[in-house]
Formats: sequence, structure tokens, C-alpha cells
Amino acid sequence: MRNLKTKQKLTLLFTFYFFLFLLVLASLFIVSFRTVYRYQIRKDLTHEFSEIINDHIRMSDDGISFKKDKNGDTLRLHLFNDGVSAQFVGSSGATIRNYGVFESQLINNDDVDFLNKEKNRASFQKKVLEDDIIWNNIGYASLISPLVYQNNIIGVMVVAKSLEGLTAITNSTLLILSILGGIGLIGGFFLGHIFTQNALSPLYKIIWAIEGTDLNRLKKKVHLDGHPDDEFVLLSKTFNTMLERINEMSQRQKEFIANASHELKTPLTRAISSIDVLMLKKNISSENLLDVKENIFEINELIDSLLVLGKISEGERPRGRSDLREVLNAVFQYNEKLLHQKKIQFTIEIPHSINLPIPEEYAKVLFNNLISNAIKFSPSNASIEIGGDPSKKCVSIVDHGIGVSEDEKSKMFDRFFRSNEIRGRIKGYGLGLSLVREICKEYSVKIEVQSKKGSGTKVLLFF
Repeated sequence: MRNLKTKQKLTLLFTFYFFLFLLVLASLFIVSFRTVYRYQIRKDLTHEFSEIINDHIRMSDDGISFKKDKNGDTLRLHLFNDGVSAQFVGSSGATIRNYGVFESQLINNDDVDFLNKEKNRASFQKKVLEDDIIWNNIGYASLISPLVYQNNIIGVMVVAKSLEGLTAITNSTLLILSILGGIGLIGGFFLGHIFTQNALSPLYKIIWAIEGTDLNRLKKKVHLDGHPDDEFVLLSKTFNTMLERINEMSQRQKEFIANASHELKTPLTRAISSIDVLMLKKNISSENLLDVKENIFEINELIDSLLVLGKISEGERPRGRSDLREVLNAVFQYNEKLLHQKKIQFTIEIPHSINLPIPEEYAKVLFNNLISNAIKFSPSNASIEIGGDPSKKCVSIVDHGIGVSEDEKSKMFDRFFRSNEIRGRIKGYGLGLSLVREICKEYSVKIEVQSKKGSGTKVLLFF
């Protein structure tokens, strides 16, 4: 079975179960037929038994006698016409009269012994016995009944009918069913092949769609008609949904590459231009060199951000914890120059230290991007407050800058997103907040932004 195709396996399974169904059906038919046939024989023997008692024999103290003629020839004709055999035994055990098969010469004396035992059992128990007997190697259904007159058993009567008809019909039926079963087996195989071919045809459509799919052809869909809960219809919908996700990811990747290339090119072009200017000058000032250095630092910072984003996208999630105060001190030192330039007051209002479930490297990236954004978008002489509630495991960052509109709030965490208002006026590449979102997602940190245009921004982090 391992080397067979799925279509071949399904065909063989269909054939096997179809054959099994035919076998069970044939068995039920034979059992039902034999049961009905035997029931009819028992019914015929019961009727025959009543007719003999009522019409053909007389019971008295002297024993059994025949009503219509002394030799019982009339009874013989009646039994012959009905295909029934009979035997009458007196109270002494001697046979009074045999009819039908009981008149024939015995081949096996064991048949007589068995019949005598049954007659004795019927006489002893004083009840009619229904039993199958063997006489000359032929099966008979029989009724064996004691003949009672005035509470005295004066003899035993046996009436029997051959089961040869049942055996012959059963054998003929088995032969016919065997032939039909062979035909059914062959037919089941071809029906299974056709059924499997039709059942798997939707799967071939999906296979052809997969074969014709690559990164440049992701809009090809599989359309299958049928019940909404049909397995193949659900599979096609799942496949189409997967293609849509892959197409979206592909578009994002292309946009990411295009944006990253553009954003890397900007500081690099400025650095090259600065170097070209320096090459023309004889006297190079430290300010010129500082401009080149800052441009190169921007490239380095952008590359670092892209690398961190790449690590998170690949599922790299190092474990560790960090102290909030230590992280904020490091962030303060990193942004100290810009804070002094804009004369921004930076205050930390945390009752005691909060232990963050984030490695220190990622915690610094998280808070540095949020705080550097607050500094960038705050006017000179403003203030930034960092608050914390250890009981609620919450940290807040509040600035009094330009704020964010509702429309921008839904896009602010997208990669490379920058509003038209700040583009070209405030430095940045739109990667910081996307980094914040990815880190929060990886470490199960809930982030909320409360902001209005021109009224500042409040960022809440729930760890």
C-alpha cells in the first residue's frame, strides 16, 4: 500500500468496502431466506399434525387406529400429496406404521437410535419436540409428539419433512450470489476508479494552481463550486487566503527593500557630498568632519534598526529581564546632547524600581525610540515625564509636543511611515515605532497611545 498513489488506495478501499457490503447483503439474504423457509416447514408440519389427529387417527384404551381404513392407505395418500413422512409408535415402543421416508431401508442405525431417544424424551416430558433429524444421510425437520388418551400415553407420532429443498435452493443461491459478487467486485473496482477520479478532481485544480504560483504570480485564485462546508471548498478558500497573505507579505517585502534602499541612500549621499566638498577645501574645519560623522552614524543607526527588525521577524526572541531605572539612565545619556540643545526637562517619577520582562538590549531599543520621538516632536523648553505604577505594571511616557491625529495614530507603527507635516523638517526614517510594536508583540507588552493634534502625546506600556 505504501507504493500506491492516493487515488489507487481510494479505489481499492472503495472496491473492498463495496464487496464487503455485497457480502453482508448476501449473508443477510441467505439467513433471512433459510429462516423463512424453515418457518414455513414448521408451519406446514403443525398443520399436518393437526389434520392427522383430527381426520385420520383415533385414540382409545386399545391404542391407535386409523379412521378411514384399517391399513391407513388413505393417510398414506394424504401424506404423499403433502410431501410429509410419518411414523406411529405404540406404548410398548413397537412401530405401528411407517409412511414416506420411514418406510425405506436404513443405511445408518445411528439414525434410528437418535430418533428413538427423541421419541422417548417427548414421551417422558409429555410435550411436542421440534427437532432436525438425519435419516439415511438426509436432513428432515420434524415434530415428535406423545399421543395422550385420558392422561395416558398410548404412543408417539413423528411427522417429518425433507430439508433437501432448502439445501438445494441455498446452494443455488450461493452460486448465483458468488457469480454476482465477482461481477460486483469488478464493477466496484471501475466504479471506485470513476468515483475517486471525480472526487479528487477539485484537488487537481488546487495542485495546478500551486504549480502555477510564484512570487510574481500570487493573484491566481482557485474557484470551486459547492457547499460552503465542503472540505475541498474550505481547502480552496484556505489556499486563496494563504495566497493573499503571501502576496501581502511579498508586497511589504518589496516596499521594505525599496524604502530601506531609499532611506539608506539619503544619509549616504549627504556623506559623499560632504566628502566631495571637503576635498575641494584646503582648510578643513572640525564642523565639516562632524557633519560627515553624523551622516555615517545615521547610516549605522538605520542599519542597526533594520537588523533588530530582521531578528524579531525571524522569531529570534532572547530571554532575560532588565531594570527600568538602569534602562532609562542609559537612554538619558544617549539623548543628553539633544535634551540640552532643546532645553527639555526630563523627569522620572517612579516610586521604586520596576523589573521588566524584556532583555536589556531590547528594553533600551524600546524606550530609546519612544523617548527620542518625544524629544524630536517636543518644542524647546518643554518637558517629558516618565511615570510608573509597579502595582499595575505600567510605565507612562508623556510629552507636550505636536501630538498625533486620529488618522496618523492608526498608521504610526507602520514601517517607514512619516506624516507629510514632519517629512523633511524633522530627521527620521519611520523605523523606530515599528521596532517598538514588534518588541511589544514579542514580549506580550500592551501599548496604548493617547494623543491629540497640538496637545502632546501619552504612551502607556503594560507589562
